[in-house]
Amino acid sequence: MEDHKEELLHFIEAHCLVRKEGIKLASGRTSNFYLDCRVALMDPKALPIIAELVLAKIDELPLRPVAIGGAIVGAVPITAAVILLSSRGHGLPLSGFMVRKDVKEHGLQKKIENPPAPGSPVAIVEDVVTTGGSTIRAIEAAEEAGLKVTAIIPVVDRGEGGADAIRKRAPRAVYSPLIKLEDIEDLRPTIAP
Repeated sequence: MEDHKEELLHFIEAHCLVRKEGIKLASGRTSNFYLDCRVALMDPKALPIIAELVLAKIDELPLRPVAIGGAIVGAVPITAAVILLSSRGHGLPLSGFMVRKDVKEHGLQKKIENPPAPGSPVAIVEDVVTTGGSTIRAIEAAEEAGLKVTAIIPVVDRGEGGADAIRKRAPRAVYSPLIKLEDIEDLRPTIAP
């Protein structure tokens, strides 16, 4: 799996990473770098690598989840890729679920689409963790639906306090990012800001 991680880092360096002073993040903070992981989540080479790495993390868990999911938008392509890959010879296939930011005002007015049965162990995925806000909202929604969050697997942890906030909110869950801040500190982007 180390080869897959290196491939993902090379992709991030070439296509997702921008270094520039004063970039405003979704959290409201400013930074001197930006990771546009949506590029990787929509790329036919990068997304399968992410799915392989997430499944490898899931295979290491003491309690294997029956489903994987997270907040719309970032978690949706990860979830789709992982459930597809899991159905092709990676142990028991995983199902997927999506957590909406707000309850729909029409239809069945669901906060979570396609949740497994209450009590089921699940993993939460995320593209980038900064403060952990959207991940924590996904954890809370999953728990409100009676699910047992056993793992949180972001593609990238920016190292800005989100991991601590997530661990505080879900202390029994395994927090295991694919890429950490120290992995990207020496990367030199090839895309202009």
